[in-house]
Amino acid sequence: MNKIIQLFKITLLAITFGTISLAEASAQTDVALPSDAGVYNVKNYGATGNGTTDDTVAFQAAIAAALDAGGTTANPNRANMEVVILYIPNGTYLLSNTLQSRDGHAAWDGWVEGMYLQGQSQTGTILKLKNSCSGFTSAALPKAVLQTGSEDTYTNTAKTITSLTSTGATATAVCTAHGYTTGQSIKISGATPTGYNNLYAPITVIDANTFTYTVASGLASPATGTITAASYTAGDGNVAPFHYIRNLTIDVGTGNAGAVGIDYLDDNQGGIYNVTIKSSDTGYVGYTGLMMDRQYPGPAIVKNLTVTGFTTGISMRSPVTTKQYGMTLDNITLSHQLSYGIENDANSMNIDTLTSSNSVPVIYTKTTTAHQVLLNGTFTGGVSGNNALTGSGSVYCRNVTSTGYGDVISNTNGNNVAGNGSTPVTVPEYESTATFKGFSSNINGSIQLPIEETPDFNDTTMTDWVNGATAAPVVGGDYLASIQAAIASGKPVVYLPRGSYGISNTIHLSGSVQKFIGCCAYIHMLSGFPAGAPMIQFDGGTAAYTDIQNIYTDGPVVDNSAQTLALENIKFVGYSNTSSGTGNLFVEDSINKGLSINYPQFVWARQLNIEEVTTSSVFNNGGAVWILGFKTENQSTCGSLLVNENGGWAELLGGFFYTLSAPTVPMIINNNSSLSANYMMDPYSSFNWPENIQDIEGTTYNFTNTNCTLYSGAATVFSTVEAAFGPTDSLTLGSNVWTFGIVSGGGYQLRVNGAWTGSGTGVTMFDVGGTLYATHAAGTWYDWNGTAWANTTLPSGLPTVASAAATSGSLSVNGNTWSFGTSTTGGYKILQNSVQAGTNGGVSMFNDGGTVEIVDSTGAWYYWSGGAWVADHPTGLGTTGIAYPTAGSLIITSANSAWTFGTTTTGGYQILKAGVQAGTAGGVAIFNLNSTGVPVIVDSTGAWWSWNGTAWTSISAPTL
Repeated sequence: MNKIIQLFKITLLAITFGTISLAEASAQTDVALPSDAGVYNVKNYGATGNGTTDDTVAFQAAIAAALDAGGTTANPNRANMEVVILYIPNGTYLLSNTLQSRDGHAAWDGWVEGMYLQGQSQTGTILKLKNSCSGFTSAALPKAVLQTGSEDTYTNTAKTITSLTSTGATATAVCTAHGYTTGQSIKISGATPTGYNNLYAPITVIDANTFTYTVASGLASPATGTITAASYTAGDGNVAPFHYIRNLTIDVGTGNAGAVGIDYLDDNQGGIYNVTIKSSDTGYVGYTGLMMDRQYPGPAIVKNLTVTGFTTGISMRSPVTTKQYGMTLDNITLSHQLSYGIENDANSMNIDTLTSSNSVPVIYTKTTTAHQVLLNGTFTGGVSGNNALTGSGSVYCRNVTSTGYGDVISNTNGNNVAGNGSTPVTVPEYESTATFKGFSSNINGSIQLPIEETPDFNDTTMTDWVNGATAAPVVGGDYLASIQAAIASGKPVVYLPRGSYGISNTIHLSGSVQKFIGCCAYIHMLSGFPAGAPMIQFDGGTAAYTDIQNIYTDGPVVDNSAQTLALENIKFVGYSNTSSGTGNLFVEDSINKGLSINYPQFVWARQLNIEEVTTSSVFNNGGAVWILGFKTENQSTCGSLLVNENGGWAELLGGFFYTLSAPTVPMIINNNSSLSANYMMDPYSSFNWPENIQDIEGTTYNFTNTNCTLYSGAATVFSTVEAAFGPTDSLTLGSNVWTFGIVSGGGYQLRVNGAWTGSGTGVTMFDVGGTLYATHAAGTWYDWNGTAWANTTLPSGLPTVASAAATSGSLSVNGNTWSFGTSTTGGYKILQNSVQAGTNGGVSMFNDGGTVEIVDSTGAWYYWSGGAWVADHPTGLGTTGIAYPTAGSLIITSANSAWTFGTTTTGGYQILKAGVQAGTAGGVAIFNLNSTGVPVIVDSTGAWWSWNGTAWTSISAPTL
């Protein structure tokens, strides 16, 4: 093996120190909010949480108060996210009736959007239904413990009032039309009342033409005019955003066969996070755990949900006649269901990570109009008489493992996948219909971008929080100085209490802020705000990542940093990045006006809702964009929904698209880039795009199918070429491409040309006699035979290695790919995106405040500007303790000074710390002993060395 691989081998091991891994977000164990955040507490309204007192009335009073505080009785609409969080401390709250997002005002039938319930913890905050509770015991009459609803009630044709009599607050109306039923709502449109949407009120039917209703205070009742009767009851409709239910458990008790845990309706933005719904009954009785049957469900997100028991765990039984929108689900755990884990009648449902322990079918797609996406499913407990995934509709699955079921997948089109008894069967990828391909060279499946969870920072130490509204004086209603002072305070959490905040210029988010959170806050531009300036600009800082959450803005967000940015539960005008803004981006549960990925970066978007934009909804210029659940609306005079170009990667997993007029451009454009997509079109729109997908590969292919199980517009899956992009490290050696994958618990994933080292995570890589060996966290060894990895035994001549560093770093800088070319005069070629720094061999690479600096063998300096190398000499480098190292070396800066890998010597490479070599022989391996962060070196003679902070010290061979 040549010395290039040896250099890369040591580089990989050395960069394991001082970096932070973004672990998968998990359910929070405890959530705290500041006392001045404008949050309501359910205990202030009489709820006890003692498990024996009936808290129903007090709890509903707290909900109504929070809903009223978020809006006004004349206009409850939360268009500016004027939502109030209702905090529920740990305790068991005994309930005997349904809790609803209603405040009791008849003027709009009582239903209000924006019910935000925040429990203290998923396991400690319990809403417990009384055992054998009146109204909940019959499965024929299902009833919810918790129910959200819509402010807008859809209406039928108006009826003309022929007579109207009033007695006090009660009016009796007779209309020329008929068909009223008890429980409907009415809207009087013949008068000019001051209430929201005229007058809504529930009615009592006398006969088909006659009804009574209550006259709301302050609203006139016309003697003549028209009455419009609502078609739907129980809060149906599509004005139900900002319903959040977080960090709590709903227990429907025992003997409640008709109980529904949550009857959830939300649209555009909202979600259920870190929630358990369970039946404590020994027979697991209950109607449905999470029910989303009313029209119109979604878009919204359900994340980290556990459902135990019930006839059906999760349902979307919305009628076929209202098959619109859809839901995104992430990390769902099901067990002990009696009929189905999930029922999906006719809607779009997109799931990532579903774990089921059941004998009944896991997912039942009932009709051919259903659109189902499932990634990463693990099903156990199946029986041969049932099938795991069954029914009809468009079904796309990937990485699904099933044990015990008769068929893993049984679809009415006959494209079935059989089970194998007690032996697990894994389905790598499945489409219920054949993959659509624009060109014969396209792959049959999806491009399979890597999946990362949205990072979420949780801090319950209130001294770590700083109030952005009070950190500095507010003059003339301008909160900019106060918010910037809070950002500069050094605290990890900057918060804005519930309310409205005007600013005169851009908020620059930087420093040590890890979370910028609004407790349902609205930030808006004041008069004189610079035209074209962003509302928020992320400039990075010292935090591993920054999360912007629970904020509504009327301006755009600009990313100007190589650090990770997460946008969660947020409404904003649009997102774009600069040449420096190429860090990872996460967008979750967002309504916005478009994403412009102008420079390559990795994007993971869950529940992406883009409406009423004037340009392309998502523009991807050479980046990698992964979307789970994509909804658009009113796309008629704008650009395409997705434009993927300049070698970009885009994977669309589930979308629902509709338009109100005829677009003139293709819905999706894939221009000499890699795309895979599946989606569902609005079945009620009379308009469509001229082409649904326009695929360009020298020639143009137009795809016009309105519903798509899977379209492939790529020559290869992402893993075979991911060395060319993103959060991976790539090293091109001859005709092979080395890739060092995303950080994992045991170290780095190692692969050549997309092939993994076994099924584990690589932690150490060695060169033994010209052969590359790798061992992963399980202790298994592999060697590269030139075309593939082969299992092997521990090679001789190496120290016994049980583990390496627990965390690893990355050679990725600003989202671009570093490669180290063949040897040249004075050192190695050092390239960024295949562009060499200067014409001479690079000898050292430095991290200068986030900018990459190179010095070559002649002493000339260069830095990477984001698009090219620029001649430059950085201040303080090369003259202050880090002299120009030996030609042919590479410097990687870690948390405590610079590692240097010097010229080849007997047995390996020189390994230096701050220019000081470990011993006199070549180093062959570097370890982080017991994950302490202390580097330990073994050289080719078998001697061991440890870095004490200033020098290398000879040590005895450690126990590894």
